[in-house]
Amino acid sequence: MEKFSDRQKKISLALMKGEKTIQELQQTTTIHKENIEDSLKKMIELKLVEQNQNKYKLNDTILKELKKRKEIIETDPFELRIHAIIEMQAVEKELLEKHLNQFTKSIKEDEHFTVYNVTSEEIIQTEEDGMFSTFIQTDITLKDFKSIIYFMFFYGPSSVEVIRPKEIKLQAEDLQEGLMDLAEMVQKYTEYITSIMKEKDLQDFTKKLYE
Repeated sequence: MEKFSDRQKKISLALMKGEKTIQELQQTTTIHKENIEDSLKKMIELKLVEQNQNKYKLNDTILKELKKRKEIIETDPFELRIHAIIEMQAVEKELLEKHLNQFTKSIKEDEHFTVYNVTSEEIIQTEEDGMFSTFIQTDITLKDFKSIIYFMFFYGPSSVEVIRPKEIKLQAEDLQEGLMDLAEMVQKYTEYITSIMKEKDLQDFTKKLYE
């Protein structure tokens, strides 16, 4: 689903209750008429909104998605919400498609999160190295600090944006548990890397790491 601007969100919330004219939207949202017209024009171009004579309504798919998100919000027990981008690469397109589907399924079914949205972009092949690449965008809420550590380590996002809240109060016990989980994950990963690398490769890797 397309990402709304703040102005478009207000218009969308108003249109969730039914189709409206520009005058009715102006009364409901208190947005200036010219700004409403400009936003509606862009939303029609993006196929988010449909026009029927002098009235406007949300695209049925968008309306369904917004209602779904509203239901999730009303029952979501978690406060911390993030938007994350996860980049993926593979030497073969079929392999990447399989990995992408597994990754998307895993995020949707993971009990550590409440999932609002998961979308994947088209797979493309780069000219430089011939690798196939794509990325996943996801909006989720997380239970606690330990869940953040878990998400960062196992899903490896390249970008994370905190949507809410503006401030977070963290108990020392929660911080310690999260850091201990991180230490254990890193230790196991280090042991695995050490077991499969030759001594010279490991020395070169360590040297580059500290440089």
